[in-house]
Amino acid sequence: MKEFLKYDCHIILACRSVELMHQVAISLCGNRITCVELDLSSYKSIEKCANTILGKVDKIDIIINNAGFMKKNHEYIDNIESHFFINYLGHFYLTHLLYNCILKSNTLVINLSSFAHCMLIKKDVDFKLIFKHNTKKSNSNLLYRREYYFSKLCMLYFSQQLQAKLEKENTTACSVSVNPGFVKTYLFKHEALWFRCFILNYCFPKTPLQGAQTIL
Repeated sequence: MKEFLKYDCHIILACRSVELMHQVAISLCGNRITCVELDLSSYKSIEKCANTILGKVDKIDIIINNAGFMKKNHEYIDNIESHFFINYLGHFYLTHLLYNCILKSNTLVINLSSFAHCMLIKKDVDFKLIFKHNTKKSNSNLLYRREYYFSKLCMLYFSQQLQAKLEKENTTACSVSVNPGFVKTYLFKHEALWFRCFILNYCFPKTPLQGAQTIL
C-alpha cells in the first residue's frame, strides 16, 4: 500500500477485521485509504462489499485478490471446503459482482496464486473433493496440504479464464496471476508453534515488502 500511496492512489482496503484495517490506515497516514469490511467466507459480506465499493467509486484501476488461508483441519462453508471457498470462490464472486465496472474501467485484475499448486499430485486435481461428503478422501497431512494447493491452482484457472473472457469484450481490462514467492506472513498462524517457527525461519526468506514486488 505504501507504494501505491506514493503515486497518489486512492486505495479501498477490503478486509475481515475492521479494527485492523483502521490501524493500518492510521499508521500510513492514509487519508486516501477507504476501509470496507469483507469476509470472503460469506456470500452476504461479499455482496455488501461489492455494493459498497460500487457506491463509492465509478472507476477501478487495479484489483488485487490477495487473501490467503490455510488450516490443517477440515472446515466447511455451506458444505464447501473452506480453503476452496475463501482462497478461490470468494475472490471469484467478488470479481463477478464488479465485472461491469471492470469492463468500463479497463481494470487490471491481479490474482495471487502460489508455487504450491505445483506440489499437487495429479489425482488430487479433482473438483469433487471440494464438497463435504468427499473430503474424507483427502490425503492431506502436515507437509502435503491438498486443499490449499488446489485452491491456488484454481486461482490460476480463474485468471486464465477471466482473461479469455475479457479478450472477447470491448475493453482493455486484463487478468494476470502472480506468485509472490516464499513470504513470511500470517499464513501459518493456525499451525503448531514449532512448525510455524521452522517454516518462517528456514523456508520462507522473503519479507512482506519483498513478496509484494511481484504485484507492483
